[in-house]
Amino acid sequence: MRRAAWLATGVVLGAGGGFWAKRKIESIGKRLQPSKLAGTVTSGVEERVRSLAATVSDAVDSGRADARRREAELREEMRTRAGVR
Repeated sequence: MRRAAWLATGVVLGAGGGFWAKRKIESIGKRLQPSKLAGTVTSGVEERVRSLAATVSDAVDSGRADARRREAELREEMRTRAGVR
């Protein structure tokens, strides 16, 4: 009787596990189809590129402002040393 119970339990768990694995593999396969995969990849890339572009633009603007400020300081220092005011 015990062996029959364990056999039945194993059959039920095996069948359930096989059914679950089949469904899981099919859903992953559908998700990884080329048409769906391309849409998923491009949507994330566009957002990252925009963010990177904004970051680079801010860095360039900041660098230019700092360069102008430093150039003005150097010119003022040169005028002071030359005695021209």
